[in-house]
Amino acid sequence: MGVSKGNRIKKLVLQSKLALEESIQLERGRGKLFNTLCVTDRGMAFLGRQNERPGKGGPLHRDFQQRVHGQLKAWRLPSTIEAYRNGKAVDVGFEINGKSWAAEVTTTCGKNEVDNLTKDLEAGFDQVVFIAKDLKVQAGVQRHLANSCEKRTKSQWNVCLLNEFFTLVECELNIRTEGISPKMSHDEQDNTDADIT
Repeated sequence: MGVSKGNRIKKLVLQSKLALEESIQLERGRGKLFNTLCVTDRGMAFLGRQNERPGKGGPLHRDFQQRVHGQLKAWRLPSTIEAYRNGKAVDVGFEINGKSWAAEVTTTCGKNEVDNLTKDLEAGFDQVVFIAKDLKVQAGVQRHLANSCEKRTKSQWNVCLLNEFFTLVECELNIRTEGISPKMSHDEQDNTDADIT
């Protein structure tokens, strides 16, 4: 199939609302933005399938949940999509060395992340990571949380892009086995390419 034919098919799929096209950013830097197609519920019905992707939210939100859950499973970490703990559901719940983590996918920079953080910590999660779809969302969430959260909770949350999240978890796995705990300060996260110190 040629490029122009593929583009025509893609255009028809999007116009028919069988899929949505979203721009996402996996890591920092120029040229790191790319488009992804997410199959909608209507698209799944067209294919004669049930929505096989657990989770809440729109197609992009569920896609991020699946990516996070899939990678955690590949690392053999126990993880659950829409994990419930003490009456609170998180997008993906997982554990590293006995420490409970909540991963919250955020595709907009609304103010509900402050409520999510409070509820996640009250539910007993030790660490909360917000995974933003792009730098704009990341900066907005970072600002809302920094302005609204108590100082004692700042070490318990982080806001990052998808690849930065994977790097954070990898470092936690590698360093935890050596007995050293990684920490990415919120200032470093804003000013560097997610160096973990």
